[in-house]
Amino acid sequence: MEKITNPELIEVLKRNRKDLNDAFYYYKNYFSYIDEEYFLKLFKKYAEYFAHIILRDYKHKNESFLSEKITQLYNFLLEVLAKNIFIRNDKIENLFYNIIQNLCRLFIENSEDMMRKTINILINLSNVSDAVTTRWYMNIVKYKDVISSPEDYYRIGVISAWISGLANYREESIKILETLGEDKIIKIFNNKSPDLNMLKSNYWYTPFSDKGRIYFKTAGKFSGFGGEFNEPPVIRLYNDDVFVETKESFYKLHFDFYGEYFEQIQKGGFDSTINDVDIKFTDEKIVINNKYFFQYDKITSINDVVFFKFNRNDIKSIVFFDNTLLYTLKNSFKIYFLGMF
Repeated sequence: MEKITNPELIEVLKRNRKDLNDAFYYYKNYFSYIDEEYFLKLFKKYAEYFAHIILRDYKHKNESFLSEKITQLYNFLLEVLAKNIFIRNDKIENLFYNIIQNLCRLFIENSEDMMRKTINILINLSNVSDAVTTRWYMNIVKYKDVISSPEDYYRIGVISAWISGLANYREESIKILETLGEDKIIKIFNNKSPDLNMLKSNYWYTPFSDKGRIYFKTAGKFSGFGGEFNEPPVIRLYNDDVFVETKESFYKLHFDFYGEYFEQIQKGGFDSTINDVDIKFTDEKIVINNKYFFQYDKITSINDVVFFKFNRNDIKSIVFFDNTLLYTLKNSFKIYFLGMF
């Protein structure tokens, strides 16, 4: 392995050799799978970057500051390897390092808090979807100019998770937006300012939504292909919340313009029913309960119309409320959405 060449960093390692060695052998004793060569390679990569930034930007700090940060980093990387996080998913390691580079001052000044928080976020997001994890990272980098504290990092991180497709963060994100200044909000939304009241009341509104536009999408798939359902699901409405049920599983469905999320929960024992929705198809529109309709020419993709022209007997379950229609089919593992802004 290529050796560390930074003289100041070498001195730090010499001064702290006993403590660092003790820490390594402690972890190695309890987690024998920790690979020394891989650990040293990781440590060299992170420690040289930390040392470079500290020696460049923190000249007013004494040498104990560098020792403190390098020791914290050393122990944290051992903790991560003990949990096998980077070995299981090297994408997490790459994103972790890239986030540190983009928010280096925050990580240096709040090392343990920021490192632990970031690893936990990346693990949780990667358990949902690699695509969501990548979008979250790209958003964090895009919003880095409005992140000046660990609190900002948490709050903007929640909003980023929502915008990246996790609708379960929708309500918390809107509450956070209500506390942010206009300058931060317009940076988050690409120089557009959302109507927060519209965000609260309409699942399909964003600053980029076209008035009168209808959004069509699907969610869920067969568990044999990595999805949620082992049989065509049933959707139910209870107090304006949508729940999804199979014989073995029960979910609360979070959804909006940005994405959807299935929150697996215990069945609540409430008396939820499949809605009595009257739906008809004409040559130009879908008519619901003889009043509400979706015009085909307003749908985001006219090619999606084929999904709507099914026989009423094909529907397994259907709910309709406000400006949203959701349904499932007897021969499909998907949930179908129509939403209007």
